[in-house]
Amino acid sequence: NSNIIKGNPGTSGRQVALLANYFPLKLPSGPFYQYAVQITPECDNQRLCLYLLLQHSDLFKDNNFVYDGQSVLYTQQPLSAEKKDIDLVSTTKNSDQKYQIHIQFACTVSSSAINPSVIQLFNIMYRRALLKLNLQQIGRNHYNMDDRFCVTVPEHHVKILPGLLSTIYTLSKGVLFNADVIYKTLRTD
Repeated sequence: NSNIIKGNPGTSGRQVALLANYFPLKLPSGPFYQYAVQITPECDNQRLCLYLLLQHSDLFKDNNFVYDGQSVLYTQQPLSAEKKDIDLVSTTKNSDQKYQIHIQFACTVSSSAINPSVIQLFNIMYRRALLKLNLQQIGRNHYNMDDRFCVTVPEHHVKILPGLLSTIYTLSKGVLFNADVIYKTLRTD
């Protein structure tokens, strides 16, 4: 099985087989290009930042990208052949407010090397998937707020939400993803 990762055995004791819910993560082969994004005037709303960036969709034509909604952008192809800085101007729908967007090449991230940039890329992609599943973040974990999946206990004025606790671990042999089902009790009074 390709999902089995064997560690270094000890020199004494009895061998025990263990199973855990850790899944290996792999990026597609090839490099990723990391860019620093600066929006002026400052934009704190991640959706607005993405909207401003997507006004220049020609920049991302045939180029998959991952944007954290603030200051980091990853692409599968370089945005420019010379890796030069890119300056753009965007406006909002409801006002004539102009935003300057400065995109600066930061580095090339290899899918074969495990480093903080690769972990950041995995985290951004994972958070995007959780948003697509309509899970809401409460604290560090994500929960399903849909009443079809929640259990309401009216006599105790509580609602029990199903959720997901997840962690990305780095090991010398690769990156592992851990996911556990959790529950959160919310007061309804």
